Amino acid sequence: MKCDQTPFALAPESFARAMPNPVEVSDEDLAKIELPGWRYDQIMEAVLSMYDKVDAHLMPLPVFDIANGLEYSIVPYRAYGARLHEVLLKTSEDALTLQFRGSSRPVILYNDRRPPKRINYSILHEIAHNELGHQEHCPLAEKEANYFAGLALCPVDLLDHYGICDVRKVARLFSVSDEFAINRLKALHNRRRATFSEVARRFRRNVITRFHFKKAFQMDLFAATTKTPE
Repeated sequence: MKCDQTPFALAPESFARAMPNPVEVSDEDLAKIELPGWRYDQIMEAVLSMYDKVDAHLMPLPVFDIANGLEYSIVPYRAYGARLHEVLLKTSEDALTLQFRGSSRPVILYNDRRPPKRINYSILHEIAHNELGHQEHCPLAEKEANYFAGLALCPVDLLDHYGICDVRKVARLFSVSDEFAINRLKALHNRRRATFSEVARRFRRNVITRFHFKKAFQMDLFAATTKTPE
């Protein structure tokens, strides 16, 4: 969505017109949406492309650095006054993206009152919409952006490779919430039962050779690798 003003110059009324329409989709409804295998492959390729663009090699994923490397402007909701802050929260309680005319840099606005782990996911979710070429907000786009963000933040192939099967270890090693960690372990379980495409095999090889963990997390990683995966 494009608008004429810079983000800091927008009046509340024009800002509201510039906002994308919020999409209210429950987790249950998202779970009912089935993506074809070829679309999962395309999303994996998009994640790899993003990694390449910013030369990503570190876990936990430095989301703000990645956003900057992709030439996004990152602006917290608190940068605006009370009236605009209210408009932003009504539009999204997490984050949203605007594209301003005359600027090549998309602007991601995020709710800085959310926990840092939630903020990281929300920013990556917004990046996903752009990297996947979404032109409208709809349940299918939300499903795809969720998959992209989850895959990028915590590739299940790393969990499998290092034998990480404890929720708290996943949360610490990838700097994600316990709820997110549980979902990624469920995704790992489902992945082990699935037939791997060539893209999925290439994705696995790529993330295993690409990423290393911060030194502060090495003890957790060592402890994980001494256990037999479930």
